[in-house]
Order: sequence, then C-alpha cells, then structure tokens
Amino acid sequence: MLVGNINDKHIWSNHQLNAQYSMGIDHYQDPVCRDCSFLPICRGGCPKRRYENKYEGKQNDCCTPFKGRIEDYLELIVKKQD
Repeated sequence: MLVGNINDKHIWSNHQLNAQYSMGIDHYQDPVCRDCSFLPICRGGCPKRRYENKYEGKQNDCCTPFKGRIEDYLELIVKKQD
C-alpha cells in the first residue's frame, strides 16, 4: 500500500495505487454516500475499507457509526455538558 518514499527523489513511484486512492474510491461517485446526510461528517468513511471493497471484492461497511445513532450521541453530549 505504499505510494512512494520520501527518501527517493521520485516520491510518487506507485502511480497506479495513487490514482486508485485519489480517483477510484471517490465517495462522491458513490450514490449511497451522495444521498446520505452524514457525508459531511464521515467524508465517505475509511479510505482503506472503500479501496478493499472496490479493488479486492470485500464487503466492508464504510458508514460512520453515527449513522442511525445520532440521537444517542447527542444525548450523551448533552448529559456530559450538564
């Protein structure tokens, strides 16, 4: 999962992996993410999990734990402030 080495003058040596990470797993291209109100919070979830789903055929859940439990988290924040 290396894209390069800071001690090498050709820092970006793994161009394919760099392109896959920067363009191939864009959460804005995922229709589920685009329609989700939590997108500003999670930014599409873990990039490594998203990468594994797309390029390694895995079925990782990329959603934030806040999704579906936001009321619980907000209650905890309010209780902590009291």
